[in-house]
Amino acid sequence: MDSSDCRNYREFMLAQRRRFDEALAENKWYLSERAGRDVGVAAAKRDFLERHFERVALQFRAWFCGEACRLRESCEVRATHVGRPPALGR
Repeated sequence: MDSSDCRNYREFMLAQRRRFDEALAENKWYLSERAGRDVGVAAAKRDFLERHFERVALQFRAWFCGEACRLRESCEVRATHVGRPPALGR
């Protein structure tokens, strides 16, 4: 989705950034717990982008466009592009 598709793009991007920051911090915590040491932000980010980014992005968009967006009732993007989020886990 880009700014030409969404009438609420700025709010979408701000909320998406917050969600990705939360997901990255959570991923770092899980990886560090598993390793028994702090794995660092770079390793957590790399792992998140390789293993979780696409799923988290799709789930976020389904949630935001389906529930959180204040313009969702009149949104053409939501009506044509947002389906059910993918199953959790990978």
